[in-house]
Amino acid sequence: MKRAIALIGILILAGAAPVAAGVGFAIGGKIGYANYDGDVLPSSGDLGGATYYGLVLELTTIPVIDFEFHANYFTKTITYGYEYMGYSIDGDFEFQDLHMLGMIKKNLIQIPASPVSLYIGAGVGMHFMNTEVFLDLANSGLTSPIVVDPFAIAQDAARMSADGLIGLKLAFPVMPLAVFGETRYGVIFTDQRIRTLQMEVGVLLDF
Repeated sequence: MKRAIALIGILILAGAAPVAAGVGFAIGGKIGYANYDGDVLPSSGDLGGATYYGLVLELTTIPVIDFEFHANYFTKTITYGYEYMGYSIDGDFEFQDLHMLGMIKKNLIQIPASPVSLYIGAGVGMHFMNTEVFLDLANSGLTSPIVVDPFAIAQDAARMSADGLIGLKLAFPVMPLAVFGETRYGVIFTDQRIRTLQMEVGVLLDF
């Protein structure tokens, strides 16, 4: 939560610079669904999907190309079971991911006299990942609470990522408002190369 609050402050401060420089910018929010595919869990590997939330800061400097900064927060808790030295262990696994991403976007199709545009984009970012494991040892037969964490991702891990996207944007000429929908594919560069597939919708307010 502290990271999320800090990100809100960063995006607000970042928005002040374009105003002074005469660069157009927009800020907005979004909601999406992300699926994590890779060696996150020891049994099946895949973490699966869940809803996430995010903030967007868009800078417009030259026609056709936009620069964007994204901050996404994803969390998922699952119940799992595994074997440890002949003992059956049950517990909950909470995965948290704060993703900060810089993107360059380019319009592919701008329908004449239409507020609809189709665009593609690419960018790099950082995933600040954390795992928390809550073990239920009551029925395991273990007398000591010391159990090896079986998960592949270390706590408080920061890993680089690369993302590509395709999206559709609907702008409203009479209002400083736009809505968008995007599909993004990303790779997190851990030893296991985790892949993400995200689908999101959001709103941008122009300043």
